[in-house]
Amino acid sequence: MSRIPAHRFTPLRLNADARGGSGRTFAPGAAMQVAQATKTAFLYGVGNFGFALLKHLGEQLPSDAWRIRAFDRNAEVRAGLNADRHHPWHHSGTCISHEIAVEPNIDAIRDADLLILAVESNATREVLASIAPRLARPIAVLNTAKALDHETGQPLSSVVQETLGSKLASYALLAGGTIASDLIGAEPLGASLACANAEMRSELQQLLQSPRLFIYPTDDLVGVECASAFKSVVAIGAGIASGAGLSHGAQTYTISRLAAEVEELAVSRLGAQPATFTIGSQAWGNDMWLSCTGNTRNREFGILLGRGLTLAKAIEVMTEGRKTVEGVNTIKALGRVGDLDQYPRLSALFDFVAGCTDLPTFNSQLLVNQTR
Repeated sequence: MSRIPAHRFTPLRLNADARGGSGRTFAPGAAMQVAQATKTAFLYGVGNFGFALLKHLGEQLPSDAWRIRAFDRNAEVRAGLNADRHHPWHHSGTCISHEIAVEPNIDAIRDADLLILAVESNATREVLASIAPRLARPIAVLNTAKALDHETGQPLSSVVQETLGSKLASYALLAGGTIASDLIGAEPLGASLACANAEMRSELQQLLQSPRLFIYPTDDLVGVECASAFKSVVAIGAGIASGAGLSHGAQTYTISRLAAEVEELAVSRLGAQPATFTIGSQAWGNDMWLSCTGNTRNREFGILLGRGLTLAKAIEVMTEGRKTVEGVNTIKALGRVGDLDQYPRLSALFDFVAGCTDLPTFNSQLLVNQTR
């Protein structure tokens, strides 16, 4: 993985056609012509988290404000959901509401008002490219992927804008300590909802919030994209320290110093708001705490690396368990996001995952007494 000159994140800018929008889309500055019309939310990707989110949304139904449709390109998943409302692989014993329509093909998205993307980050371009020609009008997008584009290092909002073009009305990101099993279990959870469009933030908060899921809206899309992506990087580093047998104190030291470098990179170089990188932020404090200390995929992956597995073998183990590790893509993108020479621990993590250093060297670089 080579490093190229760093760039500042490109702000999301919608073109004039999308801003004009129809009365039923989330168009910035446009009045809702049919304020009470029932809107359609279309969830694409019924995997582990997508299924949990569908169950959560189904508990808000029936609703005068929203109807929920879902699609997964795996025919076995669609068949299982239609047959008995259960997922064939995830969350045994849990079913989704019969109010949710599981569609046989992607064409059903044509007149949807909101696309909820619940796919892994590296599938974003392919999925949106298949959706774009089917849309009858601009659509709002709510993304749940917490990663950067591994090819360009850009935030996924830029990928969505580039792929949908004039078919994108508005964009939002949901990020927080909301692992699927906790959402399924209706545990009290919190998440940040980032969007530049105040109207969309308000309507999505109403759609998503429940007595057990607390939504914290913000206009800091850049910050939440950074926080949600980079917390996975910190979690992998924490897992490596744990897998290598370092003490709890050494693990928390590793977490604190990696987190400090991420915060400096995001705020000083990428344009994030400082408030997003506080302990009370759901996209940062909550999600990082959970990711670095809980039973999470990125930490589990890091533990495998810390125990001596190669990158390829660790990915193979996670794939066999149907577990996607988004932090790997973000680590690969690190060299495109910032000058890593200014961030010694992030640099060490990048080199280790790239296969440029071994585990003992990585640990010595991670725990060196740096002044920053």
